[in-house]
Amino acid sequence: MVREMQDGKWESVGSVMGRLMESLGLTEALREQKTLLYWDEAAGRKLASKVRPVRIQKGILWVHAAASTWAAELSLRRQDIMDHLNEMAGAQVVREIRLVGSAGRERR
Repeated sequence: MVREMQDGKWESVGSVMGRLMESLGLTEALREQKTLLYWDEAAGRKLASKVRPVRIQKGILWVHAAASTWAAELSLRRQDIMDHLNEMAGAQVVREIRLVGSAGRERR
């Protein structure tokens, strides 16, 4: 779909939406949320079934691990998973992965 601009040139709806998202400050948030869709592939089926993304905010991906053994596995593979997520997103979206407890609170 296209629309005509005031100067007589045509512009796609996607282009208009992109500018609108940018002006509202939603581009980064949308990119982060889309990155969550890549979790299963980036983490691998086995780990992804035991460590689930909870939220992503300002480049920090918060995940919940079903058990400490899975948290340890995540710790070993953290950088590779971040690299894979960012590669699939086509940008540096995930800068850090952190664990949250069962109630959604940060674990230290």
